[in-house]
Amino acid sequence: KLSATVGGDTQVVGGFINAGQAASVTTGGAMSFKGVATVGTGLLLSAGTTLSGNSLALTAGNIASLTAGTDLSLAVASVVAGGAASLTAGHDLAFAGNAQSAQSFSALASHGLNFSGSIKVGTGADLTAGSGLTLGSTQVQGNLALTGGTSVHISGPLSVTGNASVSAGNDLYVGAEVKVTQALSLSAPVRLEIAAMVESKRLAVASQQLEFDIGTPTSFGGFRVTQTASFDGLDAILVNFANGFSFLDGEVFDLVAAGTLSGITEAMFSVHNLNANFGYAVAVDATSVRLTVLAKDRHAVPEPATLALLLLACAAATLAARRRRH
Repeated sequence: KLSATVGGDTQVVGGFINAGQAASVTTGGAMSFKGVATVGTGLLLSAGTTLSGNSLALTAGNIASLTAGTDLSLAVASVVAGGAASLTAGHDLAFAGNAQSAQSFSALASHGLNFSGSIKVGTGADLTAGSGLTLGSTQVQGNLALTGGTSVHISGPLSVTGNASVSAGNDLYVGAEVKVTQALSLSAPVRLEIAAMVESKRLAVASQQLEFDIGTPTSFGGFRVTQTASFDGLDAILVNFANGFSFLDGEVFDLVAAGTLSGITEAMFSVHNLNANFGYAVAVDATSVRLTVLAKDRHAVPEPATLALLLLACAAATLAARRRRH
């Protein structure tokens, strides 16, 4: 068994191996770690202020726990636990690497959390930030729960083999492709912005305002759901076209496709940054939501006076034709 308690700062360079026993390193100040730690039972690293690590591999036969009084930052990291694994930061937490646990994995930051890498868990992974949570490219084997006290920003591709829930205190932004094998729930009381394709078996969305961003004709925000898609609490749906978008008459954007769909109506929609020469039409049915761009000069409705003249001309032509027949 290895146990070390230091009042000030601690720096571990290289590695230590303690097969069959536990390892505990506690410092009252900052701790930095680079190397390999392999222990048979529990691994505990605790820093009074910051805990940082680069190019490290931590393996525990049972529990792996890393705690920082202020910031916790691990880069090019591997954390593997036979039991549960946890990362806890009194302020900001940043993790880039691989996390694997036979039970659960959690990353908890009192302030901001920035995560990217891979997670493999027996039960589920829980990433929670007191303020903003940013998720980079991430692959999860198991279930995933993301919680941001103020906001959640998905900036890299996300794939989850189980269920996934994403909850933001205010705003939620999906800027990269999301693929969830089972059920997905998205909750953002103020605003939910979708700038990439989101796929799942079942979908539940709770938000006051939903936004779809369209960057190019083939790259835009939308939902692809094989079973049920439900939208709760929506007051408005905005479609935002990118600056400089090249509009074409009759262009169709499939914003939602589902086995069954509920909670969306045509009246909720408005479109921003639309070319003045174009209009739009929204079609909502039991399984889909489609937005079609229409050129005004090709689909314009005649003015009332013009329409009246056209009707008179048609009537005169019809009367003349009848006279010729007689």
